[in-house]
Amino acid sequence: LKHAKSKCKYFRKHGGRYRRTHLNNRLSAARDRRDEETEKRVLDIIRLEKERSRWRRYKHATGKPRGRSARIVQATESDGRVVDIEGQETVEDAIWDRIHRQHFYCSEAAPICSGDLRGEFGYMTNTPAAREVLQGTYLFPPNMHEGTRDILEECTRLRSIIPANSASGVYTPENFQNSWTGVNERVSSSPSTRHFGHYIAATRSYLLSQLHSLVISIANKWGFALERWLRGVSCMLEKKPGVSLIEKLRAIVLLEADYNKGIKEMFGMRMLTIARQHGLMPESIFSERGRTADDGGLAKVLFYDISRQARVPASLTSADAKNCFDSIAHAIASIIFQSLGVTPGSTESMLETIQNMKYFLRTAYGDSRRCAGSRIEVKFQGMCQGSGAASAGWCAVSIVIVRAHERKGHGATFACPVSNRSIKLAAIMFVDDTDLIHINLAAEEDVDDVHHAMQESISNWGELLIASGGSLNPDKCFAYLISYWWTAQGKWRYATNEDKEEHGFHVPLHDSNYAPIRHLGVDKAEETLGILSCPSGKQTEAIRKMQDKADE
Repeated sequence: LKHAKSKCKYFRKHGGRYRRTHLNNRLSAARDRRDEETEKRVLDIIRLEKERSRWRRYKHATGKPRGRSARIVQATESDGRVVDIEGQETVEDAIWDRIHRQHFYCSEAAPICSGDLRGEFGYMTNTPAAREVLQGTYLFPPNMHEGTRDILEECTRLRSIIPANSASGVYTPENFQNSWTGVNERVSSSPSTRHFGHYIAATRSYLLSQLHSLVISIANKWGFALERWLRGVSCMLEKKPGVSLIEKLRAIVLLEADYNKGIKEMFGMRMLTIARQHGLMPESIFSERGRTADDGGLAKVLFYDISRQARVPASLTSADAKNCFDSIAHAIASIIFQSLGVTPGSTESMLETIQNMKYFLRTAYGDSRRCAGSRIEVKFQGMCQGSGAASAGWCAVSIVIVRAHERKGHGATFACPVSNRSIKLAAIMFVDDTDLIHINLAAEEDVDDVHHAMQESISNWGELLIASGGSLNPDKCFAYLISYWWTAQGKWRYATNEDKEEHGFHVPLHDSNYAPIRHLGVDKAEETLGILSCPSGKQTEAIRKMQDKADE
């Protein structure tokens, strides 16, 4: 035992070197077999682990500040004044009123959540109308919201590709043991106090593993939620250290550990695996496994480079979605999940838990004794930040939105001159950071054509988001319109399209109106995906930001 402990201590310190040697051996073996798929997977693992190690060293060296738990919060009044709120009860009331009772109801603005559609589809879409949509026999009303119709039609197409109930709702003891092996016991969870250690210990017993897995399987079979699953703790943290505005706080919800692990297995693993197996994951989604935010940033820079090198007019719009995880309408989410092979019971079990959740608060004062819950007539929606299915749920919605957007002809097609392979990108997406792009390399377009095409793309994307329960945030959206002109000496210059009123851009809102967004010049850099970039390729602002960070 003493020898084993010493070996564990040695490999804990020097294991990275052996890990790299093992991966390099696997890479050489894949190359010897000419197995390109395995070679690519091993290279992705090596690259990701190298980047993770590098950024860990950076964070350790720079001592990145962390946000604190909220003690005093600030609220913006209707007249623009910012007031301080302190004291446990007043802080809790302010957070519930301005976050939980607003964010978790905002998806009610989706067209499917009102009028006749609410009666036809309900909250869970376990209705005859939903089954008709998936079977392709639903008769769409003539005045139906266009974005809603596009999403439902795309769900019909997905069901024709993926058989019903392809993602089994059975959670086996082996699934339970695999999912709880190697997890960090110190992770916060479970308002019922059944913490991670409880389930880690249960993996040692096959009988206990079978018991816990059976609970999840039964809930997935019959579509219900356990009583203890209906309690969540919202941890209010500062996104930026020192900024305590309620609108800028991050609400991370601590859910019951077994429920969270079960939905992560169902939606984060099984559903997305089925989508990948059927080739449904769009190239536009850069948060996909094996890709990073840097890849999305690089794609954006290359888009600018292609336009500049070919002197072809182009446009890019940063379309920022407002509260993406909290703004997913459950009716849309349910029918999308079912179209991707998830069983109706698994979908109902997850969504019913969110709809009937009682949210307690964790601030610097401790856990609240009071809670906020949904009303009888209107239920909470969204996916809950902190849920194991939140990222997967947004990814599934994004798959449908991107496919519907591409079907309207938006985006750009790029071809490699060497291999003659082409790729279609409707957008550059990383979770809720989306850049809509337009460039036509196959036909000649002038700046007015490009502006019209990009405005159509913005309008279509915004309507699809509205149909899903979300919307674009005009204050955070901005656009570039790139075109060129030539001097009498034959030298090219960027055109100043941002000064022309007819080249403005607008985003759609829930009330059928449009709001203007910023139209930036090609030299004005904005930060997206952690990178400051602009169409002209100038790095002045990026260098200045790095210098400021170094001086801190």
